[in-house]
Amino acid sequence: MLKLKHLTTYCVLIAVVLVIVYLANFSHASLSDNTSDWGAWGSYVNVGISLISISLIYITYKEQQKSNKIARFEEHYHVALKTAGELFERKKKIIKDSYNRIENHFRNPFDPLTDYTQRNTKNVLGYYYSSAVFDVQQECDEVFRYFYTALNSIKSSPIIDADEKDRCYTEMSCLFSEEARILLLFWGYNKEIDLSDYYNEGMFRTSIINNKALLNIVKFACIGERPKKEKVDTENIDLEDYSNEEFKDTYNRLFNNKNKQQ
Repeated sequence: MLKLKHLTTYCVLIAVVLVIVYLANFSHASLSDNTSDWGAWGSYVNVGISLISISLIYITYKEQQKSNKIARFEEHYHVALKTAGELFERKKKIIKDSYNRIENHFRNPFDPLTDYTQRNTKNVLGYYYSSAVFDVQQECDEVFRYFYTALNSIKSSPIIDADEKDRCYTEMSCLFSEEARILLLFWGYNKEIDLSDYYNEGMFRTSIINNKALLNIVKFACIGERPKKEKVDTENIDLEDYSNEEFKDTYNRLFNNKNKQQ
């Protein structure tokens, strides 16, 4: 579709084509003093002006249609977002408590050598959600249903570009806490609504939550990526004075001894 910003180029192109056609047919002739010839020339020019006018009307109509659709999207999106935000504020403590129950299941690191599958992992996360909200399920479901509606309206909208969608995702990430967004993912798995695609949009990636095991499981469930196996766990190194240790001894202590234990 011709864009409004390209209208000037389009008009110039029409004018150039008309001039080329005119020169190809009449450049060999001298200027006429016949009134009818000038009338024919005026009609010829009017063809180009008419084409430009029709194009302008068409483009304006299409742009107005697009503006109306964007306005309707913004209205529906912000209504859903506002409703979800108001519900979240009222249920903030419930959501925080439910998240804490879920986080309690992730005390040990995610071993990358396990044979976990994405499908089964998602099922477990959905189960954790139902267990965590068993006494407040209706309240939590209400919040996340509106949250999901707002997210889905962004993803499925054909009338906003990628940059505008990124802006909306960022707006939602700022409005809802990290705990709420993680809990939303678990809610989706519980309801068989896979929200994994939103991981790459930044909805479930956070540097605030201080639970590496949980975040690694979330990453694996969403995109299938396991954490890299750490060869040295610096947190478990004995707190002894190794300041004068030779390189060979350090290497053997950190790697060879550990391999023997395994």
